[in-house]
Amino acid sequence: MKPNQILIALLAGAALMTACKKDDVPPSEKDAVVQISVRDQKGTPINGTPVLIYDEEGYAKFQKEHNTPPLDVAVTRADGNVEYRFAYDKWLTSGKRTVTFVVYKEQDEKNYDIWSETRTLMPSKSERVEIRIELGEKEEPKPGTDPKPEPGAGEERQLEMYDADNGRTLLDGTLFLDTKHYFDGGDTHMIADAGEVADLKALGEPVFTEIEDLVAATPGHGYFICRNMTFKTFPSGAHALAIGAEYTKVYVAGWLQQGDKKVGVRLHYQTAQAGTGTLPERGHTYEMSLKGEHTLDVELPEAPELYEFVAHDKTQLELAGTRNRITVRVTDTDIAEGREYLFHVRSGVLYTDLKVKIVA
Repeated sequence: MKPNQILIALLAGAALMTACKKDDVPPSEKDAVVQISVRDQKGTPINGTPVLIYDEEGYAKFQKEHNTPPLDVAVTRADGNVEYRFAYDKWLTSGKRTVTFVVYKEQDEKNYDIWSETRTLMPSKSERVEIRIELGEKEEPKPGTDPKPEPGAGEERQLEMYDADNGRTLLDGTLFLDTKHYFDGGDTHMIADAGEVADLKALGEPVFTEIEDLVAATPGHGYFICRNMTFKTFPSGAHALAIGAEYTKVYVAGWLQQGDKKVGVRLHYQTAQAGTGTLPERGHTYEMSLKGEHTLDVELPEAPELYEFVAHDKTQLELAGTRNRITVRVTDTDIAEGREYLFHVRSGVLYTDLKVKIVA
């Protein structure tokens, strides 16, 4: 492997930037502290790894030009860990700061590997960052044997999820555990508590009888987690997941503790994909003639229960129906060729989005 010349230039640039600044800032209780850990694909700690630290502007430049120097560099110890203190006066006077931690590995002049993790830092808060990197060549299967499959989307995984006071570990990018040990989906995720289950495998098809964006994490309980953009509540109050949407099954195996203090939970989780049931594919379009009564019938397959349907904009669309037929009537006074009207149809815990398009 050729010398990692870009990384050498990045480290030199970071050293120059650091030397030009007065960073002798005494520690403050307002500082944010990040515990950084670098591991290989087997979980082995990596000693002496430079971790490049960028703010939002710098990381955006780095993604285009990999010789963009970081604001600073932290180097891991023999245990693969390093603690970095973000001084309030330097980093956090605006109240929060988004920072990206990067490990850069150059293969040759044109090929490289980059691993990164992004966190939004807050004054007086601690964070944990773990970066998993791949070292060495992939092992070739022995003759006469089947190659070991790569980890799939549905593989069971484990996660030590620390709460907001002890690292704020994220699940699916944004979901975290608050200081009272509630799963907090914010404005991106919804969580359904499936109650007490034996393990992750005991969680079957998703059930959304009760679903919230803030739900207590309870050891021994299972959960279904989905993104807001794939979830909808219908007029009846029934909740449904978009057909084909990805969701996450979670089992809380137990508490994480430091002494007698609870600092998080141990999770087993896996991603899954919703089926389609009897529903048409999302985005299916039915054509309606601009001439005539602006009404059409949508035939649906027989289903175990009644379909529920709702117009996306009730001022432009009226829906009525029987067990497996929906009559769609466009009431838009500005109806014109090319316009499209959206409506949603639910069957059980699944729903789909359908469209009516006006043609000549």
